[in-house]
Amino acid sequence: MSFLATAETKVIPDVCGRLFRLQSAKLYCVYLFMFSTPIKAQWIIPYFQNNFNAAGLNPAASGLESKRKLDFAFGMRFPNYNLTYNTKQNYLQGSFTYRPRKRFKVWHNFGAYVETEASNAFLTYRLFGSYTAHILLKKNKILSLGFFTGLTRIQPMGLLGTADPVLANYQNPLNLFPDGVLGMRYTSTYAHYGISFRNMVFDRFQNFSNAQLGNKAENPAVVFTDFSYRIPLRRYLQCITSASAYLYATQPPILDLQALAFAYQRYGFGLGYRTPGTLYTILQARLYQKFSFGICYAYSLGAMRRVAPTSFEILFGLSPHGLLFNPFEQNRIVDCPVLYY
Repeated sequence: MSFLATAETKVIPDVCGRLFRLQSAKLYCVYLFMFSTPIKAQWIIPYFQNNFNAAGLNPAASGLESKRKLDFAFGMRFPNYNLTYNTKQNYLQGSFTYRPRKRFKVWHNFGAYVETEASNAFLTYRLFGSYTAHILLKKNKILSLGFFTGLTRIQPMGLLGTADPVLANYQNPLNLFPDGVLGMRYTSTYAHYGISFRNMVFDRFQNFSNAQLGNKAENPAVVFTDFSYRIPLRRYLQCITSASAYLYATQPPILDLQALAFAYQRYGFGLGYRTPGTLYTILQARLYQKFSFGICYAYSLGAMRRVAPTSFEILFGLSPHGLLFNPFEQNRIVDCPVLYY
């Protein structure tokens, strides 16, 4: 009898402990899915190469160089590459610049921006048209004002059941129109400062037809701001240091510090750090005369390194995407050989 009692006292706590750990794991998975989904839906997924996708983050950066009539760029991003159902993001951007033939102080840029984002159980499309006005304040100072306007479409990817409460009162797909982004940018010879605002129309995932995603799910405003400074080192070598911040209404901000070195206006290499704990490296190059590409590899220093520490990013575009350029050389009468193209 004493032997059975001793065995029971050993087995019962062990079984209870395993059940408790199993239930805790299930609750953790439910918590992670329930809370990470709306959080990531509120965030814009930022690219590491801000200088390459500058127009996607801030519409005021589109068409900054008036002599370049056509502009085109596209890219792909795979954060936490080894994670199942990891976020995937693609973008495509094109624009046309109109500048008056005679002496001018203002030029205009018209374009389109398309972005897809597969995050957790939802797929988001953003289809925007863009307009930007660039005002030449002085010989070496430009003020740019621009906006995106268009449609944001959200639809489930089949991971949720039709009886899931998050799909109650849900119209498939959920269209948020008109949605958009407002941006401003100040550019000088050696520095620039920009700021843009997102989610200013819909503060919830609910359109004007009362179709919604979830029960009063919030869609708070997002502010992106960035600053960069160019440091000439040699005649053939220059460096750009930059700092950017993604400010969210309900989440801690994301801060990004970056330094890029450019040689002969063809090759660029840099290092950066992004909070809460990601270290990344960037390699950019210009092929032929007008085509450029950028590759980024990121490694997580936080808890994510135990599961899926690596992230990848590859972007393509017509120069000067991702490379140094001087918009103040655009009014030359003759295109003489200079450092900036």
